[in-house]
Amino acid sequence: MLSYTFTGSGNIAGAASLTKNGSGSLLVDNTGVDNFVSVTINNGTLQLGTNGPDGSISAVNITNNGALIVNRSGSLTLSSAIAGTGSPH
Repeated sequence: MLSYTFTGSGNIAGAASLTKNGSGSLLVDNTGVDNFVSVTINNGTLQLGTNGPDGSISAVNITNNGALIVNRSGSLTLSSAIAGTGSPH
């Protein structure tokens, strides 16, 4: 099982989609807001943050068929509806 981490300053902008496949995890913990048209979690875990202020996504559509974990201090607003069979945390 592989796990990946995106940290540091900056953000992903202008990407059409983020698709999380496989049973591993993807940790998003960078200082910018990552902008996607759609985010799809087909399996495994997409985690936003590590109990600090960083790790944020903005997406028009979120489909969660795995696990979406929000682990941030303070609050985070996800303006899109979350569809799918997965579990939000």
